[in-house]
Amino acid sequence: MAKSGGAHIFTQVEVDRIGQASSGGYAVQYTRRGDAGEETGSLLARRLVVVSAGALGSTGIMLRSRNNGLSLPGTLGSRFSGNGDFIAFAYNGDRRTDMLGWGTYPQSDRARRIQPGPGPTLFPGPSIVARVKYHTNKPLAQRVTFEDLSLPLIYVDAARATFAAFIGKDTDPDDFLDNLREFQRRAWDFGAFNPRLEVGALNSTLMYLIMGQDNAGGRVELDRVTGEPTLVWPGAGDQDVYKREIALALAHTTALGATFIENPLWAFSPVHTLLTPHPLGGCPMGESHTTGVVNHLGQVFKENGDIHDGLYVADGSIIPTAIGVNPFLTISALTERIAESVIAKLGGTPAS
Repeated sequence: MAKSGGAHIFTQVEVDRIGQASSGGYAVQYTRRGDAGEETGSLLARRLVVVSAGALGSTGIMLRSRNNGLSLPGTLGSRFSGNGDFIAFAYNGDRRTDMLGWGTYPQSDRARRIQPGPGPTLFPGPSIVARVKYHTNKPLAQRVTFEDLSLPLIYVDAARATFAAFIGKDTDPDDFLDNLREFQRRAWDFGAFNPRLEVGALNSTLMYLIMGQDNAGGRVELDRVTGEPTLVWPGAGDQDVYKREIALALAHTTALGATFIENPLWAFSPVHTLLTPHPLGGCPMGESHTTGVVNHLGQVFKENGDIHDGLYVADGSIIPTAIGVNPFLTISALTERIAESVIAKLGGTPAS
């Protein structure tokens, strides 16, 4: 769509920073990486720059820009959130879950290794097929969203052996017969002793993607050596939201007679290291430069509170809080609203 509208698209180009050009507009400093090596340069944007590199990428660009003289508020880098995300597993339960992907070609040799079981065959579909919301009648901070995760076929073999080696917490240790079945399924997966993927422990597993309301207390800073964005968030894993999420996941796992496995990074880290696919914040939206980096239209504040003319941020970095659900639609709605505002400001007519 961009190309058909006349846009020029350059690949293998990484933006380092943005500065105000002496002739007006903005100078965008970049590094181009190709077969012949690296090439640095500057691109003059006379009217408009839109930064859309994600929570870490956009914040990193803006931090380097401020270090090189661009006027930006002290709120830059603040309000980072992991969207309250947590990952857990109900491993090797009493019920077959059919969560292993068949691959792009269902008739391939790899896909045939998943044999139809008794009754109708359940195809896993896309990565996420179900969602359950908990505590919707309680205050926002206590609400939790659970989603399942299907495993793409390309990861199945490695995941079978990896999960079979985890210990976890068996929720029905006194059930002798079930434990024999669980041991057999785990053994089949551990050394791929049984090539039929559907009878192993991994295909009796539920993988939980959990989202909630963290405190958005992270701060993005630049590493002093590499100049790349890094996250500082003391006590991030000690928040009550994760205790609630773990308790719900454990209750799920117990009902399935499965082994409870927490995010391995969390389980083996003394500081409860978290993992998130939904990084938010760093260039948060606010009513002024004292509370945010951009306003409600994505326009960037200067250090004194004025607006940079023609400089915008439009991505997940402007969201100043956890969403508690997948943030894709929220990000899309905000960026479309910003795009319409930009078009109107440039004298065009925004699409309806």
